[in-house]
Amino acid sequence: MNIRVRAIPALVLCCTASCFAQAPFTYSADSRRCTAFFSGNGSGSTFEVPQTPFAPYQGGADIEADNGVEFWRAACTQLSSLDPASMTMSGEGDAFVTGSGPNTLNAQCLSQFDVRFSCDVDTPYHLVGVIAESGHPNSFADVRLSLVGGPVLHSMVTTTNTTMTVAFDGVLSPGVYSLIVRAQARAVGFPGQTESGHAMCVMTLSTPVTEPCGLDWNKDGTVDSSDFLGFITDFLSGDADFNQDGETNSVDFFEYLERFLGGC
Repeated sequence: MNIRVRAIPALVLCCTASCFAQAPFTYSADSRRCTAFFSGNGSGSTFEVPQTPFAPYQGGADIEADNGVEFWRAACTQLSSLDPASMTMSGEGDAFVTGSGPNTLNAQCLSQFDVRFSCDVDTPYHLVGVIAESGHPNSFADVRLSLVGGPVLHSMVTTTNTTMTVAFDGVLSPGVYSLIVRAQARAVGFPGQTESGHAMCVMTLSTPVTEPCGLDWNKDGTVDSSDFLGFITDFLSGDADFNQDGETNSVDFFEYLERFLGGC
């Protein structure tokens, strides 16, 4: 039997901790991955996991086998990214089996986005996308947003040969959340059959972002005299780099004063 296994190389771009400073979304777990396998007269599998958690990920898994009588193929891809205000995923998979031998043939692949994140304040959000599947009924695509240890906020699963639009809005209360999006293609063929399956998903979870007001010195959500007094205290101690040029001096004082009198 000739078996070809190819784990598609991941494109990984590192993101330092500063990428997530003062972010609406703070990420704590990253289980994005692509897997593919086949079974019947023999078996094999391949998978790929991004090497750097929370970094942009482009990759997939691809496996193919041919013994001259039976043929298997399973291949999936994923392109996904996380940033302080949004997360996106585009994934799909295809599975195919055919043969005249005596064995039941199975090929399956999964492109999975599985991320855990938190919000520290009430955070408005939009969850939008498309999920679809066709072919073998064991193929599926789904999306689920839930509060960890709590209720499921939104859940959608395709049925055979359907395309579904995902469109949800709401406000996330402070807490830890899980977002799982999957596209699984599967093909199961009995002796003499040819079967195929396809699944895909495109998803974005985002929150509107406003430019933070640098005048809110004590970060309590309002701008008032306590911010001004706090700035003066820090300025006198040499820790009030308002214009972020690397030092505290009179320029910081006059810029803060001018903006404070004019408002954000």
